[in-house]
Amino acid sequence: MNIVGRNFFRLLRSGTLNEFETIEPMSTFKWRRLNRMAIAHGVAEIIYRGMQGHSYDKENTLPANIKNELLQNAQSYEMRNEDNESLQLHDSEQFTQGSSPLLKQRLEQIRQSAQTAPPPLPKTLELLNLIIDNTETLINQTMPLQGIGKLALFLRTQGEEADYVQLEKWLQQLHLQKMADLIGSLAMEIYQLQQDELPFITQQDPNAKTLVEKTLKQTCLQDAAQWKLHQTGAGFSIQNSAALRRDLSRSIRFFRYAPLETTCAFFKNFARGLSEIEE
Repeated sequence: MNIVGRNFFRLLRSGTLNEFETIEPMSTFKWRRLNRMAIAHGVAEIIYRGMQGHSYDKENTLPANIKNELLQNAQSYEMRNEDNESLQLHDSEQFTQGSSPLLKQRLEQIRQSAQTAPPPLPKTLELLNLIIDNTETLINQTMPLQGIGKLALFLRTQGEEADYVQLEKWLQQLHLQKMADLIGSLAMEIYQLQQDELPFITQQDPNAKTLVEKTLKQTCLQDAAQWKLHQTGAGFSIQNSAALRRDLSRSIRFFRYAPLETTCAFFKNFARGLSEIEE
């Protein structure tokens, strides 16, 4: 991992978990590259918080103008995307419902039973919701750096209150144990959690490191435009075929982790494209 990536994740951990590591000196060009990465992944506010935590370091290498640029760009970007849920951490009542009918049905049953279980399992349910939320973001959008950060913070501060035996049963009912292993492995790679802090994973996923390295290559805003079908005299044409290729590639990548959910998510997007055919 290059110096920009190392400093990016150090500041991300600092802004999320309040952990402080030495920041390596960088040129203004590289700091601006780090800023673009923060904006691209929707974590500019967290990176700025991390920068603020290093303001009084004896060997402070963070240029003041870079911090100001990051804050201004973050505020501008968030104003333009204030309705984009992928840039926000969800409240407990706003967790995703999933894409497949089977997952929705079983998830609703689990959530109802958790509320009436003797004793109630609010923290275990909250942990399950975080895993589901990260799963949906990973399958449908991009690397959920904020969501995985929220998971890491939950495990560090409230993880002991969760019932991991019950959580394992729920993950098996939802056929999401492999995806939970991947998300837990990502938390280990990005936020440096130890395996004993993640009792719900059965094994560390070796693909997590590859996904993290791929994430570092994204230094510009991902094209969020959705693909659409256009009706022409010769049949149909696709607007924004790059978005279609991106959705298909993502579905193939995560199919083995959550086959039903990944397939349903892709065809849900495909059905949306059909319903919005433009002449």
